[in-house]
Amino acid sequence: MTDRLSAPDVSFLYLEGRTTPMHVGGLAIFEVPADGFDYERLVELIEDRISLVPRYRQKVRFVPGHIANPVWVDDADFDITYHVRRSALPRPGSDEQLREFCARIQSRPLDRNRPLWEMYVVEGLDNVEGVPPGSFAIVSKTHHAAIDGVSGAELAAVMHDRTPDAELGPAPDLPKGEPVPSPYELVMRAGVNNAMQPQRFAEFMVRSMPTLPNVTTASRRAQPAPTAPRTRFSGTVTAHRIVEGRSFDLAEMRRIKATVPGATINDAVLAVVAGALRMGAIRSEAGQRAVDDRLRQRRRAHPEALGDARAEALEDDVRPREQREAERGLRLQVADHGLLAP
Repeated sequence: MTDRLSAPDVSFLYLEGRTTPMHVGGLAIFEVPADGFDYERLVELIEDRISLVPRYRQKVRFVPGHIANPVWVDDADFDITYHVRRSALPRPGSDEQLREFCARIQSRPLDRNRPLWEMYVVEGLDNVEGVPPGSFAIVSKTHHAAIDGVSGAELAAVMHDRTPDAELGPAPDLPKGEPVPSPYELVMRAGVNNAMQPQRFAEFMVRSMPTLPNVTTASRRAQPAPTAPRTRFSGTVTAHRIVEGRSFDLAEMRRIKATVPGATINDAVLAVVAGALRMGAIRSEAGQRAVDDRLRQRRRAHPEALGDARAEALEDDVRPREQREAERGLRLQVADHGLLAP
């Protein structure tokens, strides 16, 4: 079976470089069950469950000349032992060692000649805070061209059970190993796909015409994007990565998000992360200079402006007032719970 990549998905492949891998990383930590850890059984479970996610058995094939978007093709030589690998931390098996392992793994781009995912089963977590000795972790990598937030959540649901003895229903038929299309076949299929583009463009224009006046009005109102201030995050990007983490109580996050109507746990987490970045920028010397420069520019342009000009200099928020007020309410709730300053 072949399936052509969409424009957003293929953009993640074209934007990828040696220093900018475009995969999504994950880290999950598990306690060892009472009957011990069985690596072979875990690999069998993963292979069984990914049969429910066909993309995990497919690889990308590019069309000669790039005359059309690449296609997903079934990998007739799929090998689960390549994608699921076993490793262990050296003693003492600490948080720092686990983070260093994750950083090394996430720094490496995925092999495009195979399905675009990998999992590393990491044993020896004997000195990780809040985790029983002997626990293990699973470090995952999946290319953004193959997965998004929704499908990532669906995969997590497929891979986990609520009870130890849960049974999986009948698995769907696995791909028959359709031969990989030859370059000639890829070009011919691309020609058919391109021949359909005028019709698709016409259909798109029919759907889009009612919204064009709104787009034109918004374009007239749009202001030039402000120049980003120079901070520690705007330097040269290298292939090296650093992984860091903090733990928060899930129940507390639920209490925070419940204080703002319509907010989600993701909103609460993003408020914490964004607030930390903002505070770090303000407190750093470079960030302080950038804020002061923006503040002076704003005062010269709007000498009558009052209020929290320093915060406005950072935000330049043009969203609806109701949305801004809801977000500020969420930030204040985060602050009230002692996670960040307002």
